[in-house]
Amino acid sequence: MIDRPEFYQHRNEHQANTIQAEQGLIGAMFKSPVCVLDVVDTVCGDDFSDERYGRLFDFVVKLGLAGEPIQDDTFLFVAMRKAGLLDLIGGVATVARLADEGLPQHATYYSMEIAKWASVRRIRNAAANILGETDRLDPDPRLIADSATNRILQSIEARESDLQTVETVCNETIASIDAAMRNGQTIGLPTGIQSIDNITGGLFSELTILAARPSVGKTAMGLELATRAARVGKRVLFCSLEMTSEQIGHRLLSRETGIPISDIRAGKLSPTQRNRLDVARSAMKSWPWRFWAQGAVTVGQIQAKARMHASKYGLDLLVIDYLGLIRGTNQHAKPYERISQISNDLATLTKQLGKPVVCLCQLSRGAETDRPRLDHLRDSGAIEQDADNVWFLHRERGKPETELIIAKARQGEVGTIDLAFDSNRCSFGDKPETPSYQGGYFDDFSKT
Repeated sequence: MIDRPEFYQHRNEHQANTIQAEQGLIGAMFKSPVCVLDVVDTVCGDDFSDERYGRLFDFVVKLGLAGEPIQDDTFLFVAMRKAGLLDLIGGVATVARLADEGLPQHATYYSMEIAKWASVRRIRNAAANILGETDRLDPDPRLIADSATNRILQSIEARESDLQTVETVCNETIASIDAAMRNGQTIGLPTGIQSIDNITGGLFSELTILAARPSVGKTAMGLELATRAARVGKRVLFCSLEMTSEQIGHRLLSRETGIPISDIRAGKLSPTQRNRLDVARSAMKSWPWRFWAQGAVTVGQIQAKARMHASKYGLDLLVIDYLGLIRGTNQHAKPYERISQISNDLATLTKQLGKPVVCLCQLSRGAETDRPRLDHLRDSGAIEQDADNVWFLHRERGKPETELIIAKARQGEVGTIDLAFDSNRCSFGDKPETPSYQGGYFDDFSKT
């Protein structure tokens, strides 16, 4: 067990390695101020195991970035004495020894070692905190697991600079454009519905909220996007907080065969229809997608499942059904606070995954008698703020004609796209021979 003393049998060796790297880096910086620029994005004072050297590191970095002559012993001694650091680390003799032993050519190595051991210590601290949470009178395993996941991920986050030159940004962007042009595809992940791809360019590494009132088809559209992506070889994870795996199976088999769900559920199938189910099952077997049907989960649990999927199978698209059923980490929070936190967590999850995330959402009752607007998003305006894209489905009951209303597009236009709904298959597609897009920002949307 991690809380037993004998678990840390190599602690002394670890500490010795850490101190050696910390002293080596300080000495290298004393000898060659250029080292400051080489290591400042890798470590900071908080990463040092010895607080004294951590304070000294931050101080020397500050001097180096200001262009001060760190290599001048007289200047350095005076500056350190004024800052109260000279006596703290052992006086002039210690500074002279560090500078004499410093190897500037090894500065980058020293910084990477310091960062590594800092991560190890943070992981140990996280493990200790997790053990403490298990010792509560009424521990919640799910919340403990969420906390553990977040703590571990934070422990190993790299400190390397995320600053990029304009050349790098443009090179990467143009490369993706060229690849799309060569393949005759959209730059983003194709939705498979041409009228949507023509306007949006597909799904990018963004958070897209797909919202509708009950029975309009938000789950059907979520499965539509997942199905079309998986069919062309994209790796998909569909997280269902509402439906069981059996209900998902009914939906998929109905979509692929055209047999109404009611007939499938009732078992009223002819031999021919029954054979079609086997054919559809065989076809879908090779598609690289998986389903996770689990109620009352948190964003942290979804994140853990998505990371596992990405590590083991790869991940191109994550679909979550639906936001209102995600459990908040604070059980006593008000609905507005809970949804705001979940919305923010979903935006963070999207950035961490670097893949398109589509989260379904239920609209308020105000959308029953009116066209959907941004203020119909339930419980929190944070959803509108955090999402990169907000799409609404609008369809009059009993009619196949459906509007996909793009109410927010951080990188594009808003407007509506006309779609067709197949009630037998519970699927969406392009509306044939009809202008499929109306640009412009509707007056309805401005009433927010």
